[in-house]
Amino acid sequence: MPIYEYQCRNCEKKFETLISFRELDDPVKCPHCDSEETDRLLSTFSTSTGSSKTGSSYCSPGGT
Repeated sequence: MPIYEYQCRNCEKKFETLISFRELDDPVKCPHCDSEETDRLLSTFSTSTGSSKTGSSYCSPGGT
């Protein structure tokens, strides 16, 4: 199951949760305040390659 990042509109806290694909459209409760007013966030990711000197690269939202 993939990990998704959410932010609560009520308490503004961010949290991560495991959600199956069939439950992806179901409401997600905030673990801090139990509100269902949550938004799924777009997450950045990093990859690892064997060809660079450092062995990894990072993709950030700003492109740097």
